[in-house]
Amino acid sequence: MEINPIKSVAKSIFLNDVTQKLLELEFKLEHSGDATSPIAQQLPHWRRLLQALQEALKGWGWSSPNPSVGCVIASPQNGRVLAQGFHRKAGNPHAEIEAIAKLGTVTQDSSTDFWVLDSKHHSALKGAEMYVTLEPCAHRGRTPSCAQTLAQLPLKKVWFLLRDPNPLVAGRGKAILEGAGIEVECLEDHPHPVAQMLVRAARRIHQAFLITMEQKRPIFYWIKWASSLDGFMAWQPGRSAFNAITSPSTRALAREMRGLCDGIMTTRSTILVDNPLMDLRDTEFVSKSYPLFIWDEGAQLLNYPELRIFSQRQAGPIILLDASGVNGLRPEVSSMVSQNPRGLAEPPIYVWKVSKNRQEAWQMWEERASQMGIQSIWLEGGPRFTSSLLKEGRWDYASAFFGNIIIGANGKGRWYEGLVVDGQLEKSVELDHDLVVSLERDFLVTFSNHFKRFT
Repeated sequence: MEINPIKSVAKSIFLNDVTQKLLELEFKLEHSGDATSPIAQQLPHWRRLLQALQEALKGWGWSSPNPSVGCVIASPQNGRVLAQGFHRKAGNPHAEIEAIAKLGTVTQDSSTDFWVLDSKHHSALKGAEMYVTLEPCAHRGRTPSCAQTLAQLPLKKVWFLLRDPNPLVAGRGKAILEGAGIEVECLEDHPHPVAQMLVRAARRIHQAFLITMEQKRPIFYWIKWASSLDGFMAWQPGRSAFNAITSPSTRALAREMRGLCDGIMTTRSTILVDNPLMDLRDTEFVSKSYPLFIWDEGAQLLNYPELRIFSQRQAGPIILLDASGVNGLRPEVSSMVSQNPRGLAEPPIYVWKVSKNRQEAWQMWEERASQMGIQSIWLEGGPRFTSSLLKEGRWDYASAFFGNIIIGANGKGRWYEGLVVDGQLEKSVELDHDLVVSLERDFLVTFSNHFKRFT
């Protein structure tokens, strides 16, 4: 099976399981001698859909608020890949057009709802099949409709992994293609376990777009924590020559995974205790503007100019969330910390006044953050922050890194400590595991929150 190498270790993790299953299925079918079974006939198409997912990974972390869709076009004669593409960023051509553009000239015409193609496309794509991770869009937004464009082509069939929940699409893309005489198949309808693994992998990659669209809320929450096997997030002071629970390569992996979100959020206590940078250094996202939001009542961190976030961080603005004196849902106008002798003006630093009421404060933050283009937020803090988010259900996806160590009496702060009352769990928190990944010395478990939703 042809597999495209993915440079990003963090991104490739999210396709490792389905890649392995496809290889196993291919091996089984090759040695069974049953090349005519329905599954054997489907397998080449599933390979192409995996390639489309590999394309989608390239735009993941860059295309927000749009989904990072991937596309592959295959020849009708021998299944050879004719072109492939991915959505690079909002406002750029979608994945289908990126792929088509490699076969001929593509231009926009404001008087039409579709891209204008040249004659080369009609000869090159006659009878070809297209594989996309998400249903082609049916409407003109910043760019023309993909479905309307594909309807002009002599394609035989379009395969896609997921239906688009956007009300402007939601089956209309499929209907446009079928109306043009193009066959369409959505793998969400296929019962085979490997087909469903492909669908699940597509949901992972597109989850921020899907969840915010399906649940009609502005922000997708991705929580991360790292702990020992017995749940401790740190060592007791003076008990270890080093503070890290996980290995340097695991910490680099987590930092790379951060970049899949639009920004990061933490608390004042984490900044004061760990003095972190909370940035994207040494990753493909190093050039990305990456806002840092810090819950900091009274904006007290401004009294510590020596902190690394002020003196070294260059990843984007720092926003202090001050819940010290606002009532009601109307946030006060934020203030920017002006130039001063303490050097707090680089990077840009803002103070957002939010409500004292916790629920109102989150609502106010969501409204303001979405206005500045935040669709997904990476949540990373200490035990109280982590456990409070789990308790409230204020998370959609979780990355839990476990160091290969038991700390015992030398440990400090368990990730679930806020869930414990009088030595007992106050209430259970169901964690529906998605992936279990063995790392160099540690391991990663990812979870989806299908059980409890915050209001």
